[in-house]
Amino acid sequence: MRKEISVKLHEALRQTILDAGIKRPEKLDIEIVDYSPADERENIKIYEKANETWLCNVEEKDPGKCVHITGEMRALSDPLHRQVCRRLWEKYKSRCSMAFYLPLEYESNARGILSRNRQNWKGVSWSNHMDVFDLLSEGIVNLYFSRQAEAIHYSVFGNEYVLLQAKHEHGQHVKEVWLIRSEPLNEVLSIQAKRTIIKSKYMQPTLSGDLMMSVSGPLALHILISLSEKGNMSKDELFLKISASETFRDNCLRDLENFGFVEQSDADLQLTSDGAKYLSIFDQ
Repeated sequence: MRKEISVKLHEALRQTILDAGIKRPEKLDIEIVDYSPADERENIKIYEKANETWLCNVEEKDPGKCVHITGEMRALSDPLHRQVCRRLWEKYKSRCSMAFYLPLEYESNARGILSRNRQNWKGVSWSNHMDVFDLLSEGIVNLYFSRQAEAIHYSVFGNEYVLLQAKHEHGQHVKEVWLIRSEPLNEVLSIQAKRTIIKSKYMQPTLSGDLMMSVSGPLALHILISLSEKGNMSKDELFLKISASETFRDNCLRDLENFGFVEQSDADLQLTSDGAKYLSIFDQ
């Protein structure tokens, strides 16, 4: 059932479409399927509805192209969204594409992305973070990044659907959101999304694969087991009998810290509770 939207909210939507660079939005044939005010719980509900709608498209008919123009790639933090991405690939060998903003202070690789995601995705478990990079390493999502944030964030899917976010300050996770059914709006935003992707940089899946190999390889297990058995240890003590290069050791330790498996206490390293849970997987 179509949700009734007030005149004020229609004007907010009109302004958002204008902010996206589309002239005369009143000429577009638009149906507002759902709306969320700037409320965290309501935002979660509309994202869930969008994912459910997209999943139905994938299962029942041509799902079209799915493209996200976003600030923090938070859509991938949602297990349901990752499920739809995998189903899209499984059924159609089609990939979802995502272009996001990566500030200059973060490295342009999987380590930089992980560091930023850990800071911005509050409440997301380590297992969800790992599944995101598993997904990316499989090449199921085409990931692009830009050093310049887009003015408006949106998703297009199903040839006729748009998930549109009102203009907001970067890093603000709560905002007005519309789920819209409109072929013309989907079409024009799909063209804009293509332009954004063209000027962005592609993140190779192998970079995510290298990160996952780093935290699951022999050196990572040595670090985790040593800290589990001996407790707090200095970095020098931990690496005393390891013949790997200093760069390789430092990167591995850094990756374990970024996932939250190891932390520093004064001058020593220690295993975290998440690190102990992760280590237990290898005992099964």
